[in-house]
Amino acid sequence: MDAADPQAEAKLVKAVLIRELGPGIRESAHWSPMVDRILAALRSDEATHDRMKRVLSSLKG
Repeated sequence: MDAADPQAEAKLVKAVLIRELGPGIRESAHWSPMVDRILAALRSDEATHDRMKRVLSSLKG
């Protein structure tokens, strides 16, 4: 994943959710709100956001 991709965080969150909860989670009415809440939480804390950037960079490498 490219850390410069503005959707990279969303892609990573979605991939983790699908891995942990199964592909059927995308069909749930809770899918979009859940992704949005997780992303908002990640972005609201600068330290967490910085860690997410490092994770994305390491995945790219």
